[in-house]
Amino acid sequence: MLKNISAFLGLVLLGCLMGTRAYTEEITIDGATANAGIVKALADAYQESHPGNTVTVVLPGVGHNGGIKGCVNGKFTLGRIGKPLTENDKQPGLNQALFCKIPMLFIVNEKTPVDNLTSAQICDIFSGKIENWKDLGGPDQKIYVLTRNKDAATLGTIREKVTGFKDLTITERAIVKLSDEEQIDAVAKKEGTLGFCVSTNIKGQKVKIIKVDGISHTSDTYPIMATVGLVYMNQLTGLAKEFVDFIYGAQGAEVIQKMHCLPLKKE
Repeated sequence: MLKNISAFLGLVLLGCLMGTRAYTEEITIDGATANAGIVKALADAYQESHPGNTVTVVLPGVGHNGGIKGCVNGKFTLGRIGKPLTENDKQPGLNQALFCKIPMLFIVNEKTPVDNLTSAQICDIFSGKIENWKDLGGPDQKIYVLTRNKDAATLGTIREKVTGFKDLTITERAIVKLSDEEQIDAVAKKEGTLGFCVSTNIKGQKVKIIKVDGISHTSDTYPIMATVGLVYMNQLTGLAKEFVDFIYGAQGAEVIQKMHCLPLKKE
């Protein structure tokens, strides 16, 4: 009888140990829309090679500032950021992992014949100085300008990287969109519209990518690149650490490069 009980307890203990080894984890990642597409692609690639664990990427996201706030408040494990943390962003225990640079694009409706704009022309459009495509070699058609909310990381990248844009006052006619997805959809639906987004958020929509100063976004010399990353509190552990390590590893770099982005080394 005692032997039978011992054997039973042994099987129970073995089952518990096996169960412990077989446990799975789940994390949620939310934040900036600028790197929503590429983080989703990385999560899909990770889960394909690590079945069982779940990395949920919220789309389009709560924005750069929302990514920081949600991470600090413990709402989600990893927050997406569309630019490096500023001094105002930094908080005790908050860390950043900048993992790639993504081309920031100017896009127009596919029926718009213009395919190249200079930095000066872009500034003139967004300031309201140029309001018709005929002034740029296109048809006699009004230019509908799309922009982002003033604290959006993507707009910050445009101000930083486009010559002459830093202190520019954007025309009051510009229509504010709250995510890349909204900008892309609006451009695809209406002729004459000009907007901007990161390259990795375009997924088959009918938009045309504009060259800037004659340089394509696929060129190594393309100047408008957004540095994006993830934020986390204190030390990474468990699935969050494993996923971030995957991003910085060879498989993550391959996903990033296939999307015409530049992987960064872990600091």
